[in-house]
Amino acid sequence: MKTVLILGGTSETRDVLRLLNQRKIRPIVSTLTDWDLKLPLNIKRIEGPLTLEKFVHLLQTENIQTVIDITHPFACRISELAFKVCKEFNIPLLSYIRPEWLPRGEHVFLVADHIEAKHLLLKWRRPFLLTIGLKNLLTYRDCFAANIPFWIKVLEKSYNKVISLGINKKNILPLPPRLSIVEWEKIILPKNIQVLVTKSSGKQGGLEEKALFTKKHNIRLIIVKRPVKKIGTPFDRLENLVEHI
Repeated sequence: MKTVLILGGTSETRDVLRLLNQRKIRPIVSTLTDWDLKLPLNIKRIEGPLTLEKFVHLLQTENIQTVIDITHPFACRISELAFKVCKEFNIPLLSYIRPEWLPRGEHVFLVADHIEAKHLLLKWRRPFLLTIGLKNLLTYRDCFAANIPFWIKVLEKSYNKVISLGINKKNILPLPPRLSIVEWEKIILPKNIQVLVTKSSGKQGGLEEKALFTKKHNIRLIIVKRPVKKIGTPFDRLENLVEHI
């Protein structure tokens, strides 16, 4: 039986596991967090940061024949590590590229990075909501100190990490990863939030709901563009990726 290492943590991880199960391919899943797979499958799971040493150990002890990178479009570090290790050990690296979807409209502002997004917030000085995860929060520290009303949407399990960064709990909104338009309205409208900052994570990442909501209520939407990642053989359909194994 073939064994593959999946670098996952996105919603597509569940889909590729189902496909592998149908083809009787043994998966080992590596995720940064204890994210719930929500699958009734007996799957070997590795949680936490995957270092170079751990990566090489996995390849050598588990007879990994293929590596599948299905990480988030903004997870550059792990993709770069996978590219480096697979090249060195001559192991196929298959990379799933989540289809990019970007809304249009006068309310949409595409920016190259979080620094550019920060400058827009400081220029506009309007109440804003960050929905960008934890990694780049401190890039916006100047905005936090500028006496501009702000809120940060995080997963419930990340609440204490945000507190540890010195963010007041009144500015933190612990919420599920994806919300409907109605749920967004209940959260944002009472707070008079006028700018929402997010990342180009595609429809699977909830960008469509954010775009529809902000357009409906004339709220400015700042979208941080995707970074360039190191990838192996690219696929934009999971079925084609699995057939390639």
